[in-house]
Amino acid sequence: MPVNPSNAPANGPATITPVSGANAATITVDGKTSINQPYVTITLCAPNAQGSNPCATIDRMILDTGSSGVRVMASAVSSLLAAQLPAQTGATDDPTGNAPVAQCATFASGFTWGSLKRATVSIGGESSSVMPVQLIGDTAFTVPADCSARGGRNLSSASAMGANGIVGISNLVYDDAAAANTVFPAGFYYCPGTSSCTSTRLAVNKQPLNPVAAFPSDNNGTIIRLPNLPRTGAASATGQVIFGINTQQNNAMPSTVNILPLDQY
Repeated sequence: MPVNPSNAPANGPATITPVSGANAATITVDGKTSINQPYVTITLCAPNAQGSNPCATIDRMILDTGSSGVRVMASAVSSLLAAQLPAQTGATDDPTGNAPVAQCATFASGFTWGSLKRATVSIGGESSSVMPVQLIGDTAFTVPADCSARGGRNLSSASAMGANGIVGISNLVYDDAAAANTVFPAGFYYCPGTSSCTSTRLAVNKQPLNPVAAFPSDNNGTIIRLPNLPRTGAASATGQVIFGINTQQNNAMPSTVNILPLDQY
């Protein structure tokens, strides 16, 4: 999609009446960088952040219902914070078990490359346990040839992605459960050196995951609320993502509802 197309609708913003609760966060949609793209704001912290240990508040994170995992542009965090995020290690095929892990995360529109780090993620009033996140474009390791060959367009910069990162909240908990048992090209890598990354299997508890599943409560699903739009569109829209299903007053299910079961795919 073109950025800021000349034929973008000129109507004013569309809004909803927000519900209150720590388990709710604001969604914004506008044409500043990409059209029809929902954004949220997160806070990323080093594990057990206290005192001088830094955190970063990062806006314009794409809310993605088609992937699982938090992926943040290295350019959106300070070098001080990046240095305090522990590397994810322990790849299944790493003979030492100590090499940092990196990922080539592939999407329909391209790929992101970067190290896996450990951090906590807060959205609205909810905070995750310590979990793996991808630090996109951190330049710690050279992009492997099979990643660039299979991944398509490199989205590992804010300008290329039109965002400061991705918050993946699909119905799957983990990024790629099959990669725990099978080595896939353009997947996970252990990297003992800057240009020596090797494809590997990676246990699910070491993979990026849906951050909602890492919340201590309100962690069994999400609701996305967006306003009705006029037929001619709107210049912007403001909605909410609500965490949890039937866990709070603001996410109660109707007494009768059609439930569509999902399988592992």
